[in-house]
Amino acid sequence: QWRGRHDTAKGWSGSRVSTWLNGGLFGAPAPYAAYMFGGNAASTNYDGIDKLDFATETKSTLVAVIATASTAAASASNNGTAGYTWGGSVGATRIDETNKLDFATETISAATVLAEDRNYQGGLANSPTNAYLAGGVTASGSQSSVQVWTFSSDTWAADATSLSGANNGMASMSNNGSYGYWAGGSPGGDRIDRTDFSDGTLSTIVATLGTGGYLIGGASNSGTAGYAYGGYHLNWDENNKLTYSGETVSTLALAASFQRYGTAGASNSGTAAYWFCGLTTAHANSNTILTTAYATDTTSLVTTGSNSLGYATALANCESL
Repeated sequence: QWRGRHDTAKGWSGSRVSTWLNGGLFGAPAPYAAYMFGGNAASTNYDGIDKLDFATETKSTLVAVIATASTAAASASNNGTAGYTWGGSVGATRIDETNKLDFATETISAATVLAEDRNYQGGLANSPTNAYLAGGVTASGSQSSVQVWTFSSDTWAADATSLSGANNGMASMSNNGSYGYWAGGSPGGDRIDRTDFSDGTLSTIVATLGTGGYLIGGASNSGTAGYAYGGYHLNWDENNKLTYSGETVSTLALAASFQRYGTAGASNSGTAAYWFCGLTTAHANSNTILTTAYATDTTSLVTTGSNSLGYATALANCESL
């Protein structure tokens, strides 16, 4: 079984009371869990959705699957309501589909597709208002645009200000209600761009990643810090921590057995980040699930899973933001 982490010390916040009244008392509440979508093993793409339940610390596979077995999609979560994936790859072919996972029913439906086939985008959310998708690769090459998704209507809004340059494979981290951060990427190197949720404008912060690279996993302990895990080209041995207050970066060393690129990151905000699968420094697909505890900034093995996959995408429905 996969083992997760659950914060049992938290009190009954207003959001938890609301969930209990609207879900636990009158119907099944949306579970607090991380979900991993798709991925690739050798030449085979995966259409499954794996679930890591935060409360019971168990892993399961949903009945629902994504529309197309694929890899390298972007994802974001409208916390408490639904998670989304956009685009991705089927072999060398990019796709434009959108998959929407209803957290309460754990069923998949389609939503408005991308305007253009695209893969290797960054995705993050300012929940419950918008998702932001940055960069990625289309038929014309790497892109700099920042697209905006409206959760209430499941449609695209006007684009936000573009990244400081064309980029793909970056880590995406959201300080919900304030800013979204895009870290590293190709050819982004070690830079960190920032999208202001209040007006969609872009800036590049002074701090940089410890080492430049791409195919980096991203997760956020909203209100505190974002984490950019591993990545290809030199930086797979580090987990960069972006402290939101002051926007400074510290580098957390990763043990050799935990070094990865192409990981899928998700967060149980306030408790821990989770890193699903990915590829090792020997370029072998991994079936391990790793976790970084926010209280200690240490990374450890949760357990091994049932599928060795790379380039999956992940998101979470967490207890609070």
